[in-house]
Amino acid sequence: MKTKFIVNEPYVVCIGVDRKLGRKFKGKAKCHPDDVFDVEKGKEIAQLKMEINRELCRINRTGSEIRYIENQTEKIVDNLYNRILIYNEKLDNKYTQLYELLKTT
Repeated sequence: MKTKFIVNEPYVVCIGVDRKLGRKFKGKAKCHPDDVFDVEKGKEIAQLKMEINRELCRINRTGSEIRYIENQTEKIVDNLYNRILIYNEKLDNKYTQLYELLKTT
């Protein structure tokens, strides 16, 4: 993933582009007024925050995929269950016909 940093004391921003996800992610670091501004430390913090945002996005996407699969699975199971009910009704009708036929002979 390509990253770029923007430094504007007391801020450091890390912008990363994830081609697989097709998105940009951003992480920001701000130096506390009582601390000495350190560009390298700011870059590390900003990059970690950007990576956290990327992982949160991945988790959300995976959760959406799971919900979609669950929904599709539920529809498939419902469809199969309904087919079983129809087959069972047809089977009952066949048994009834057989019973009636055997009863009259």
